[in-house]
Amino acid sequence: MRPLDVPIGVSDFRALREGGRYYVDKTELICDVLRAPPQVLLFPRPRRFGKSLNLSMLKYFLERSPEDRRPLFEGLAVMRDSDALAHFQQYPVIYTRLGTVWARDREEARQTLREEARRIYEAHSYLLTEDALTPHERARFLEIFERRADEALLCSALEDLSRYLHRYHRKRVVILVDEYDAPLHLSQMHRSFVDTVELIRKFLHSGIKDNPHLFKGVLTGILRVSNESIFSGLNNVVTYSILCSECATSFGFTEEETTKILRDAGTYDQIEQVRQWYQGYLFGGQSIFNPWSVLNFVRQKDVRFLDYWARESPNDISEELIVRWFSECYEDFEKLLREEAIEKPIQDHIALRDATNHQETVWSILAMAGYLRAEVIAQREEDQDGEPLCKLSFPNREVKGRFTRIFKRWMDAGISGNRGLDQLALSLFEGNAERLAIVLEGFLIRFSNHDRALKDIEAHYHIFLMTLLLPLEERSFEVRSNRESGHGRYDVMLTPKRPGLPGVVMEFKVLPARGSKLPSKEKVEATLETALLQIETLAYAQELYERGAKPIHEIAVVFSGKRAWVRSRRAPPRRLPSR
Repeated sequence: MRPLDVPIGVSDFRALREGGRYYVDKTELICDVLRAPPQVLLFPRPRRFGKSLNLSMLKYFLERSPEDRRPLFEGLAVMRDSDALAHFQQYPVIYTRLGTVWARDREEARQTLREEARRIYEAHSYLLTEDALTPHERARFLEIFERRADEALLCSALEDLSRYLHRYHRKRVVILVDEYDAPLHLSQMHRSFVDTVELIRKFLHSGIKDNPHLFKGVLTGILRVSNESIFSGLNNVVTYSILCSECATSFGFTEEETTKILRDAGTYDQIEQVRQWYQGYLFGGQSIFNPWSVLNFVRQKDVRFLDYWARESPNDISEELIVRWFSECYEDFEKLLREEAIEKPIQDHIALRDATNHQETVWSILAMAGYLRAEVIAQREEDQDGEPLCKLSFPNREVKGRFTRIFKRWMDAGISGNRGLDQLALSLFEGNAERLAIVLEGFLIRFSNHDRALKDIEAHYHIFLMTLLLPLEERSFEVRSNRESGHGRYDVMLTPKRPGLPGVVMEFKVLPARGSKLPSKEKVEATLETALLQIETLAYAQELYERGAKPIHEIAVVFSGKRAWVRSRRAPPRRLPSR
């Protein structure tokens, strides 16, 4: 493996190119933006998918500068487009990063926005020395530059600056807004959403709504927040979401791009595993790899498949929503964890403030944020709000692992503080039947607000048990179900990833509970014995013997309503075949 000099965490296009860092050419986005009829384009994409780097690329290409920036773009696709080259270094550019605006309350939002406005104005401080401003304009400029601006002046900052620049350069301006929705996510988590939306809306509107000084505007974020908030009254903004075919490959890596990266790094032999771990996203019908994870993978000196994208994520609103809605959406989440697809209408425009109150919103947020792959299977009619019906699933192993850990958080909160899953693992790998029954019943009670998922149907308990066990895959075990071993198909098996660790094979039965009346003790005992006999006679432990598991626990479980009974035994040493 040849570690590549990849730009991890580098979002400045100039620094990347002048530093000779590895770069995947995305300059066709410049051509697409310039050709696109809309005056303002919004690109919602998951975090770490190259949004900031692409905006920086647009800035260096379009921005007026006394220096010749052609060397930055030498050999790239945009230099072969004569129409795009006509716009090269032609416009004053206003570039703002709203990810720097913290919004836990209105005052903090105002203060951090004041700091960001100062940074924007500082980039154009030459206006102060070029006799380009009237005395009144100069005073307003200095109020922002010196962090003395009140809210009214802050909210007109983009319009004012675009007017100054248009007059000075005699060219309309390009406004680039990175992470436009970052303050909204934070405010939603801290219950200051309404105040923050009002402030950010006024700030952005001054630059992109009915602004005669604007040539083009480009915004990036994770979501397209619905019209009743940020984009209310903005008719010149067109969204290019993950469901749109236009500009589909401008964010993230295609199969062809990833193949080249792996060949350059000398790791093409790992392509199949890279697909399993980091591919699976679907943008406008195009299969896309996670760029952050692919680049982190190839920069390593050895082959390591880790959850690079997922593990560095802060606890964002997507994860808060998963925890918030897990109980109500239990059956859907279970299917996803079992790698089954679900079908849901997906909204392009997210009503973020309704996310904690309206269940249907969660699927759209998870899809747009990169937690789910969304494949359009039917376009809805006009009377159904035009929302496309999508098949949703986990895009890859990395995201599924992240989701499993979020689920573990939720489960840990449900029994014995954060020790619930630790108790479950200990009970299983010690073959402790009494403790395992207590732990399982604790989890069953945790699901008391969605009894529909605990009908006396074996499939529901199977999903319930698999959902509990999936987090154990982080502890050197594989969780398998309904697979052949010996002479039949076991219900659940915990297989060690290396010899010498314990293994578990489980068979469970369901006895109907009639109201509050539970099955008799004799019936439960007989059913447990039947389950253990089934494990033995059908040789379900065969695979565990072959994998070198030591010891092997054979466990029978009987469910009825919210009760669980368990019996376990240690499988005997494997008999050698007679010669």
